[in-house]
Amino acid sequence: LGAFNKSVKITLPKNQNLRLVKEDDRFYHVKIFSTKELTTLPKNLTPELAKFLGWFASEGNISKEGISICNKNAEFRKEIKKLFSIFVKESRIKEYDDKIIVYSTPLINYLEELFEQNLGGKKSYTIGIPKVISKASEEVISAFLCALYKGDGHIGKQKIEYGTMSDELASGVSYLLTILGI
Repeated sequence: LGAFNKSVKITLPKNQNLRLVKEDDRFYHVKIFSTKELTTLPKNLTPELAKFLGWFASEGNISKEGISICNKNAEFRKEIKKLFSIFVKESRIKEYDDKIIVYSTPLINYLEELFEQNLGGKKSYTIGIPKVISKASEEVISAFLCALYKGDGHIGKQKIEYGTMSDELASGVSYLLTILGI
């Protein structure tokens, strides 16, 4: 099959309260009308954004306008924190022993647009692969899968395993692995 090798563009989420403050070649700089805090939303699908989406699909959660990615591994939390810095200043990233949290309504809107679903409820059974991932280069697909597997997978000496309660996610992982020839 093979992956697409073109840049995948991402549009600004549709939300009546979202204000575009400025825009450059790589990012939308946005805020909710009632706040001063800016959130930076990538305009293109990069390997770093794909990693963030992989972490979110496997270990992410949204509640009370907060996006959290849970993981007890300190090295993984360091990686997740760095990925959150794509979107917000480091001072807005809260780290705990088992998770990293950012409060950003624009980021929630962005994720809901990319995953094409409301992410406020329990997503374990309904999450899928964002369509933009399946249109991306092999490098981007690999970055997504790498983070996804770090969250809910296992790579052993004799086999690779991935566990999910979502049939759509399982099917999507299978499709992406096929694109990569695995």
